[in-house]
Amino acid sequence: MVSKSCRSRTCLAQYALGQTYQYGNGVPQDKAKAAIWYQKAVAIWRKDAKQGDAKAQYKLGSMYTRGFGVPKNDSQAVAWYLKAAEQGHAGAQLSLGLMYYEGKGVPKNENQAMKWYLKAAEQGNESAKSFITMIASQSLNKQAIDWTLKAADQGYKLARSTIWGMAAQKFNKQAIDWVHKNAIQGDAEAQFWLGMVYSELWKKYRQSQNAVTAYMWLNIAAANGYDHASGWREGISQDMRMTKAQIEKAQQRSQKCLDSNYKEC
Repeated sequence: MVSKSCRSRTCLAQYALGQTYQYGNGVPQDKAKAAIWYQKAVAIWRKDAKQGDAKAQYKLGSMYTRGFGVPKNDSQAVAWYLKAAEQGHAGAQLSLGLMYYEGKGVPKNENQAMKWYLKAAEQGNESAKSFITMIASQSLNKQAIDWTLKAADQGYKLARSTIWGMAAQKFNKQAIDWVHKNAIQGDAEAQFWLGMVYSELWKKYRQSQNAVTAYMWLNIAAANGYDHASGWREGISQDMRMTKAQIEKAQQRSQKCLDSNYKEC
């Protein structure tokens, strides 16, 4: 009897041959031959999938998604992704989330998409993490924002950069609160972005206190060695047409904030 692992290697080889003919990699492009090899791989994956093999279920779902070796069928893809996802297959969880997010094979449902993205992200799937931060930024979905804030606390760079954008461009309160929390803990990057938040607030409302506060935080970030903070500080002070008195006030507030170890900012 041929083992599943052996059959899996056979499938992958057949799939690879299908790809070779599909795209003409090193051979003349021949979609008919590609279809033959895809169908051979599908036949084995289908057999294993029906026996409950999660990897085969995921592969079969992806073949239905792309229409390789079988007619393209999003509903069938979702059915196989679901079987694999429920067994904890991270790739299937990601793919199922994408199907819900785009409304392919199922009604569009952002909450269901988030459910599966989160499961995949818990297993370290980087694509799932990227999708979650994208949703946090674009739709301000609560689940996505909560995950992004938690990931940022753990130092995940993409989550941190997402929060900077949410704070400075969308004025999201949770994001601004997170930036402020980190700024008063001495995080120079957060201090820089808090300055940018107040700079954007000045552009929107034209209030002088926002200009002073923006300068203050950029000045603090510069004092803590954050690259480009001093350049941005000088640039926005000109853009905001700050007076000498306003700049002096911002500098005094900066020093007071630093001297008090961020207790009086």
